Amino acid sequence: MLALEVDIHHDGCPTTETSERFPETRSEVLSASVEADLSTSVIVSVRGVGPQSSTGFLRFWRDHPRVRRFALISRRDRYAMFRASVTPQKRWISQIVPDCGALYSLPVRAEHGLETWSILMPDSRQKTNMIGKLAKLGSVKVRNAREVDGRVSHSICPSPLAGLSPRRREILQLAFDSGYFEYPHKVGSRELASCLGIAQSTFLEHLRVSQHRLLRNVLSGAQDGGSSS
Repeated sequence: MLALEVDIHHDGCPTTETSERFPETRSEVLSASVEADLSTSVIVSVRGVGPQSSTGFLRFWRDHPRVRRFALISRRDRYAMFRASVTPQKRWISQIVPDCGALYSLPVRAEHGLETWSILMPDSRQKTNMIGKLAKLGSVKVRNAREVDGRVSHSICPSPLAGLSPRRREILQLAFDSGYFEYPHKVGSRELASCLGIAQSTFLEHLRVSQHRLLRNVLSGAQDGGSSS
């Protein structure tokens, strides 16, 4: 199994273009889902924007020719988070990677005109094919590649997220990546619920169940370890 870190200058993509135009910023794509019309709905956070550059950064996103819908979720000192629907110029990276039998993880970082994607490829023979397809979107450079052992027994080392539905994993990951668990909150439950298109009470219930399951899995694993101090 091959683990890759790949830097991509995605031509025509607002994530790449804003990180190039505003080099003091660091953006992260926290969530990405391809819709029926092949546009992608993304939730993006950005750090390092000052009071003046923040306005320019957000306006650039809002007015970008490939952005159909734009909604600001949160804006605080040197931080902003928003949701946007983006139309494809060719194909999405988030489509190409799974089509090649690989997995990618979020968030995707964007700095200085490059998006950095973390990719896990069960069949390393597909690497050349995938890189070739990604190169059609812009310049591509493999930052790091290493073989990893994909034979770890989940019965011995169960994931703390075991038992969570994909939707609850998405909500938990989004809450974590957006700073919901930081103190003070960088974003509130009402804002996150709104950007997910669900009621605040539903968001909080998903989060409560997810946190309970996560803590139960972690604490059960600690007890199974058999040692205490």
